[in-house]
Amino acid sequence: MTEQTASDELDDEISTIDSLRALALEHGYDYHDTDWSLVDRWGAPPFTAAGHRRALDVVTGNQDGYEVAAFRFAVAEAARAAQAESTFGGGLRLSLPEVADTYLVVAAALPSPLPRFALAPKEGAVDEVPFGHVFECEDPGLAERYDVYAADGEVASAVLHVAAVDKIREHRVVDWRVEGRDVIAVDPLGGDERSVAEILATVSAVVAIASGIGNDAYQKHKTPAGYPPPA
Repeated sequence: MTEQTASDELDDEISTIDSLRALALEHGYDYHDTDWSLVDRWGAPPFTAAGHRRALDVVTGNQDGYEVAAFRFAVAEAARAAQAESTFGGGLRLSLPEVADTYLVVAAALPSPLPRFALAPKEGAVDEVPFGHVFECEDPGLAERYDVYAADGEVASAVLHVAAVDKIREHRVVDWRVEGRDVIAVDPLGGDERSVAEILATVSAVVAIASGIGNDAYQKHKTPAGYPPPA
């Protein structure tokens, strides 16, 4: 009897949930249905959105010496109810389905905290107003698709090193960030799904960004820049 792998099951219909589970099975990562510690780990959208927030199908492991995590982040409105009138004047109470926005989040842990950095898509950014000063991408290809936000130009240069630019240029457009001790990619799914190969490409990208940041950046920035005060 031939064993069917998780990847084989994805050939007919791609599912982000199945892809994350396949990633854990085939690459020796740990898998958890949910992890509440990730819900409030970061201080920018979608992690600050109002609603029921969950980190689901969480895959964690080590990639090229860096601790990584990949998961679905869901922000949902609570189930709602509505009134409707029947043809005979009787009241009907209808339950409306839960409405959820879902994101694929991939993160790699840094050796030490850095000030906040964001590479925000010009169209469809999850965080439309990132914290930091605005800089222009030096790479023309990235400049067409992204805006840079950072505490200062040295932080921006440290994160957008040559290897990072190469990885981001060939990757689909997502929100790229450095916050605290993590490099993060936030990919709004909408009605889309991601394959194992697509998730692995994002894991590879965040690890490449993390591994190329020089030690001088950590030595200069002992304490990360704080979040802006609440409105």
